[in-house]
Amino acid sequence: MRYILSSAVLLLFALPNQLHAQEYSVQAIDAKSGKVLKGIPITLRYDCTATGTGIKTKIHCKFLQRKTGSDGIAHFPEAGSLSDIDDIFSLPINYSMVCGDISKPVIPGMGTITFQRRSLGQTLYWIFVGD
Repeated sequence: MRYILSSAVLLLFALPNQLHAQEYSVQAIDAKSGKVLKGIPITLRYDCTATGTGIKTKIHCKFLQRKTGSDGIAHFPEAGSLSDIDDIFSLPINYSMVCGDISKPVIPGMGTITFQRRSLGQTLYWIFVGD
């Protein structure tokens, strides 16, 4: 009984480490200051399939979105169990992405995306017209 109980406790403590081992994280950084950015939405695109042919081709993808925390990092602990992650990107309103194409992430791992703050005029243009 004592052996079973200690094994169960060991399993409970080991399980988060195994989940963490399959995680992919993305850090958001300000290009000018080098500081981490909190609250930036990061989107992970996976499991894309195409149906139809020619101009009738339709592509269907699944998405996960997380915001960066106070440490500037968005965590995707389930990344190791997702099929065909083909892109990680961000489209925040107040920032434009300067550098950080993460098209084929290596799991476990971490990527960095650098952002530049948009001016008020650029932000309004992005909201009403698009990028």
